[in-house]
Amino acid sequence: MVRGLDKKLVQELGIELNDRNYIKIDENYMTNISGIFAGGDAIGEIATVAWASKSGRNAAIKMEKWLIENN
Repeated sequence: MVRGLDKKLVQELGIELNDRNYIKIDENYMTNISGIFAGGDAIGEIATVAWASKSGRNAAIKMEKWLIENN
C-alpha cells in the first residue's frame, strides 16, 4: 500500500484496490468510479520522481480527453 494514501477515504468512496492494495485503474487511468482517476505511486507505478511525473502526465491526458468527451 502506498504510504500517504488515505485508505479510509478510498473505502468510503468505494474505489477498488488491486491485489497489491494499490488503486485499481483501467487503460485510461480511471478507477471503477466514472470520472475519478489515479496515477503514480497510488497505482503501484515505480516510485521515482520521473515515473510518478510521467504517470501523472499520462493520467492528466486521459482526464482531459474524458472531460472533452463527457461535457
